[in-house]
This record gives sequence, structure tokens and C-alpha cells, in this order.
Amino acid sequence: METFDFNEDGCIKEQEFIEGCRRWIEDAKQSPENSDANSTNIFQELLQLFNERKENDPKEIERIMSKILKHAETKMLKAESLITPDGKPNTEQIQTLFRQFDTDGNKSISASELEKLLTTVKFGESQLKYEDIVKELFKDFDVNNNSTIDPKEFEDGVTKWVNRAIDVAKTTDKRRIIDEFDKRVWKQPEYGMWDFITSVFQVVAGILMLTFLGGPLMNSILQLSYAMRLSSFSISFVIVPLAMNARAAITALLPAKQKNERSASLTFSEVSLSLDPRTHIINTI
Repeated sequence: METFDFNEDGCIKEQEFIEGCRRWIEDAKQSPENSDANSTNIFQELLQLFNERKENDPKEIERIMSKILKHAETKMLKAESLITPDGKPNTEQIQTLFRQFDTDGNKSISASELEKLLTTVKFGESQLKYEDIVKELFKDFDVNNNSTIDPKEFEDGVTKWVNRAIDVAKTTDKRRIIDEFDKRVWKQPEYGMWDFITSVFQVVAGILMLTFLGGPLMNSILQLSYAMRLSSFSISFVIVPLAMNARAAITALLPAKQKNERSASLTFSEVSLSLDPRTHIINTI
């Protein structure tokens, strides 16, 4: 605050922040004996935090390319890889990938060709529409801005992103590089042994609860069926569902008096659902 809040009003305005950074940069350029070591260290720490946050907060194009690279390796190239055994971009497979994108064979990829192929790619939780994804890709690949992607632009662009995947993945196993890049960009959780043990414990606990709580329920149903002189099947899948859903069924039947096609359709749907044995089972659980 001493460095940035020049007017001492308790907050840092945009211009104050810019001026403070400018002074820090100028201070860092000076010789060590003339610079403020404390300010320089703080500035370096802020820069490091900014770079880490930027790396951990990927742009939309990174998310898009991670899914395209993953789709290319698993679906389009099948047994081949975009990365050579020595950990470098596989130029030959990138060219093969271009030919698959270039559906009309005119040595260029148009927006319509790209959008058609993108419909087969699963983009996870991305909220972008296909036309927006195409715009992002052309912004990144179409260097000469002629609304098409030629072989060199495609090769350079994919090579750049494969190198990016290699840097981010931080693994020497070429078979896992693209998958690891996808996980890091989309921040997919990594499950360890403790998560596995917890999951197994929850499953076992659920089975034990069902075993101990299911016994008394079955005994009650058998006793009720004996008292009413009805089969246990009738009690479980007719009497009990009707008793549990009687109010909902009556409420649903009331709109049926109105001779309206939509109301009648909704009524029958609700009645069918209320009498469905699976609904009873779910409610019981």
C-alpha cells in the first residue's frame, strides 16, 4: 500500500497500480546497491504469482485444442500418435490429420469443413457454440487472414499446440502427453489410493445398511400380507405404492375434469408414475 496508494485513500486505483509497477520495474533495472531490495523482491513474487495463475487459468483456445488433440489421437489417427518416440511433434501424422480435415481435397480447410468435423468432438463443459469454436480456431491458425487454413498454417498451428502439450504435461511417456495435457487444462481431479479406499468403504457401508434395514422392512411387509390375506407381491407393488402416492394421484386427477388435451396427458403421466413400482422402490430406498 505504501508503494501503490499514492493519495493514501485506502485503495489502489488503476493508474496508481500502473505507476507503482512502472516504478518497481525501473527500480529493478537499477544496480543492486541503488535499488530497494524489499520492493524488488515483492515485485518478483507478484510476477511469479501472476505467471502461475495465468498458467493455471487456461484460455478457451487451450481447452478447445486439448479436446481436438485428444480426439485426433484416439479417433482420427487411431494407432498413430501426434508425438514421435523421441518426444517431438510428428509432422507426418499432422499432415495426415490435415487431409482428414480437408474433406473436399482442395488443400485448404474452410470454416464449414472445420465446423462439420468439430461436431464429432466432445468439448466437455465448454459453453461455446461450434461457430464460436471455429472463430477461435481461425483466429489462432489463419495467419494470413484469408478465411481458410492452408497446410503450412495447419502444420505450424498443430505443432505449436503439441509442443504446448509436451510442456504442460511434464511426462516422458508420449502415450500420456495429450491425455495429461487435457486433464491439466480442464483441471480434472486426480484420484489416489485414499479416494479408492473411501469409495470402497462407502459401498460396503451402503450394503451393510441395506442388509440390516431391509430385513425389518421385509418382515413388516410379510406380516401385513398375512394379516390382509394378500400376496407379498400385491402389498409391495400395489397397496404400498397406492398408499404412498394416493394424495398425488388424486391431485393429478382433478385437472382431468377440464377437457384439455395437455392437462389430460399430464394427468395420465403423473398417475402412471405414481403407480410405477420403480417409483416405490426409489422412495423406499
